[in-house]
Amino acid sequence: MPSTQSFQRRVLLMTNSEYGQANSIIAIAHALAIQPNVEVHFASFHDAESRLEELRASLQGTDTLGLGSSLSFHDIGGISMKEAICQLPDMANYIHGCGFWGALDSYRNLTKTLFGWKPEQYMEAVNGCVNIIKKVNPHAIVIDNLLCQGVDACRQIGKKYISAGPLSLKDITMELQPRSLLNYPMMSTAYPFPLPWSKVLPNLAVGLYLGYSLFTSPGLKALNAVRHAAGLKGLPPMFQGFQTDIEYLIPTIPEIDLAVTVIPPNITICGPFILPVFGTIEDADPGLAIWLKAAEGRTILVNLGTHTIADANMTQQLARGISSVIQHERDHGRKLQFLWKLKLSPDSEVDSILQTELGREIKNGDVRVLGWLSIDPLALLQGHIMCSVHHGGANSYFESILNGIPHVILPRWYDLYDYAQRAEYLGVRIFASKTVAPDVDSVEFANAVIRVIAPQSTYIKKAKELAHICKAKCRGRELGAERILIAADQSLFSEQT
Repeated sequence: MPSTQSFQRRVLLMTNSEYGQANSIIAIAHALAIQPNVEVHFASFHDAESRLEELRASLQGTDTLGLGSSLSFHDIGGISMKEAICQLPDMANYIHGCGFWGALDSYRNLTKTLFGWKPEQYMEAVNGCVNIIKKVNPHAIVIDNLLCQGVDACRQIGKKYISAGPLSLKDITMELQPRSLLNYPMMSTAYPFPLPWSKVLPNLAVGLYLGYSLFTSPGLKALNAVRHAAGLKGLPPMFQGFQTDIEYLIPTIPEIDLAVTVIPPNITICGPFILPVFGTIEDADPGLAIWLKAAEGRTILVNLGTHTIADANMTQQLARGISSVIQHERDHGRKLQFLWKLKLSPDSEVDSILQTELGREIKNGDVRVLGWLSIDPLALLQGHIMCSVHHGGANSYFESILNGIPHVILPRWYDLYDYAQRAEYLGVRIFASKTVAPDVDSVEFANAVIRVIAPQSTYIKKAKELAHICKAKCRGRELGAERILIAADQSLFSEQT
């Protein structure tokens, strides 16, 4: 096929606007935008526009936007997934436990979590995606794994697409693996891998209950009635299983995932889709840079994600655990400090709890509590952080893996429990709330952190080993962009002939 790089290639990326989903697609947008002659069209809900503007400004500020390339935003219209969930009673701050009963509870609410939209709101987004596709007329379409409206739009008008996002190799191919329910823990259970015999029957039971909950969900029935009336067959796309006629771009490699034996040919294993770091800590926050440098790499980052608003009990337990860890290290003659990104809830007791439990440590400079980080957390992981405490989100997991940082994970829902178990299986982290999840216990948390950062810690050694493997094998967003442009070039060549 002759080269098409001298022609304008139009690529449409479509994603949910929540950080966990959008981050992967924004990283791919960056990799595409630095290539020559690529029109990158980014479609999402309104609250993602500012993040795309930041990316465009960074590319222009560093003079890395490709020659003849552009980056533009398209509003899908309607409300985002997060806004849809918040309109449902008791779902805005939904969390659940793990194990058998925790998984059942999570499945009862799964369709509300993933499809909080009213049927007409869902179809508004489908129609918005259709209109954008027709307007852009792209040579390649890439859709976030969980943006069902984008997939439905493509199917409605007969457009081919590529699937991408944070879902792992195990997440995408579990149904294809031999005896999958006998070997792989179901979502939300936090059962270990490989699945012990004692958990096989409970795992089968929750798997059957998941199917039952989907087929009996009143909300899903109402949504499907509207979808079917629009000519869209079957369940929403994410429940239709593995598709053999599309390409999947996977943000992992086998070495950092649960072991699988079947990898279909339409899967491209890329490695994590992570944005490069723009700017420096020194420029963004000089005071923070000095504080981090003084610790000589002995800082622990506590960052529980954009959705987590700490309640009073969780804050108190974490604060007590942090105080215990600092005291333990002080008793052994080792300096240690904590950087805690804490999203404060208005009119909460959090401020007074922090002063009661950590007042001395904050005054002494051993703990810094920030409502928002002025620099990408990834920049902190590159040489300043010795351990990352996070909620188990895919992006936090991949960023820590890539930088050789051991984790302590405090999951509170769905796939976060899966990532907690995945990292424990790999030997790079501890699931530090296993006995009380979705809550936190100060003693369990403190013991986990102390074990991870111990001078001869196997967690530190294993994390560095995996980072070396990733450095050699992961091409991430660059490989994803290559595959997308191959598809775009093929479409453009067909168009010209």
